[in-house]
Amino acid sequence: MRFQSFPIDGKRLRELRKAQGLTQAEMALRICDKLDLNQDEDSATSSYRRLESRGSTSRDRAQAIA
Repeated sequence: MRFQSFPIDGKRLRELRKAQGLTQAEMALRICDKLDLNQDEDSATSSYRRLESRGSTSRDRAQAIA
């Protein structure tokens, strides 16, 4: 069963990430730490890339980003 999609502004998220001087990999790993996820860097980064490009994620992941 798929998770309920939570819309986010991927373009704005990218702008905020870059303003903080973070790479996609750094941001992805921070989210994983916050959610206690055990993902390797490549998997986490790939998931984060999709999040920025598609503009939707799970509610938990959106809260972790906030």
